[in-house]
Amino acid sequence: MKLETWRIVAAVCGVLAVAAAVAGLVMGPCTHGIACGDAVVPTRCTWAVRSAVLLQLVGAAAVFGLVPVKCKVGRRWLSGMGIGCQVLAVLCLYTPLVGVCAGADMACRPTALVMTVLGGAVVVMCAVMAALADPKRAQMPKRSL
Repeated sequence: MKLETWRIVAAVCGVLAVAAAVAGLVMGPCTHGIACGDAVVPTRCTWAVRSAVLLQLVGAAAVFGLVPVKCKVGRRWLSGMGIGCQVLAVLCLYTPLVGVCAGADMACRPTALVMTVLGGAVVVMCAVMAALADPKRAQMPKRSL
């Protein structure tokens, strides 16, 4: 992959990661909470979306870090960090420990779906960038024993 193509793909991937986080903030989780005396405690989907947004912003920072990097090791590490953050964000949304509400009519369900689709696109693009981090290696002769 040429350096200019690399930078464009990394920038698009970073924009998708930020878009996933912004979608989580704008669309938001359920607005109701659990009444606890005089206070209202946020529901579990609120914490799931907040933690997923935080992880997606960390992943976006890693992916935007791919733009200026020229060495193959840095490309692989930052691509792996982008993949890891997005996978953890999706796990925050769908695990039974935190997760979003199971009801299809809840406000957190479409938010989770949008964040999952955008996060999945970032994972695929980061995996391609990690695989193509060193194009010369594929053309080198293989060692034989």
